[in-house]
Amino acid sequence: CTFGSGAGSDGTFPAQLERLLAERPGAAARVLNAGVPGYGSYQGRKWLETEGFALDPDVVVITLGYNDASPATAGPWRPMQDGAVLSDREYAAELRGFGRTGITRLLGRFLARRAPRDAPNPLVGVKTRSSLEDYRANLRAMVAGCRRRGATPVIVVWPILVQAQHDAEQRTTTMLAEVYQAAAREVAAAEGAKLVDLVPLVAGRP
Repeated sequence: CTFGSGAGSDGTFPAQLERLLAERPGAAARVLNAGVPGYGSYQGRKWLETEGFALDPDVVVITLGYNDASPATAGPWRPMQDGAVLSDREYAAELRGFGRTGITRLLGRFLARRAPRDAPNPLVGVKTRSSLEDYRANLRAMVAGCRRRGATPVIVVWPILVQAQHDAEQRTTTMLAEVYQAAAREVAAAEGAKLVDLVPLVAGRP
């Protein structure tokens, strides 16, 4: 979403934000697009801690959660353990445990073949890439890291397509991504972080 696949470098929201800030009298701002396709809150947190904070940002916009809510799927890059697909955090621990990425990938290819063919509904009973507990913890850690370094954390709740197509009152089911959206709002409120909730802006406006 942040990377802006299909939008072009000038159409991403970081690029638009930089232009809007530049229009303010006496304002000078540089907005870095740190989005990476496929990143969840675990990878975002690690990138922020190892590289992002080194840039000494004044504001950190946290736009993560869509990929966290996605089901973890077995494959060459994500092995299975005891019949269960590993979450992002568990897989990272697995990599550290083996010490050699190549061995882990070979093991992943072998174990992935044992994945059950009768996979259940992706929204019921399937491990997500980040559990709700891990997702909240990653957001809290990013907010805390910003505060320690004098940066302002801003949590963005990113909408999903179904929210633009139909008002919430018109639907009888709740999408898994909406549970993670609620978690982001809860963390922002509990931690006193700034919140930008985009869902009401697109609701019912396909």
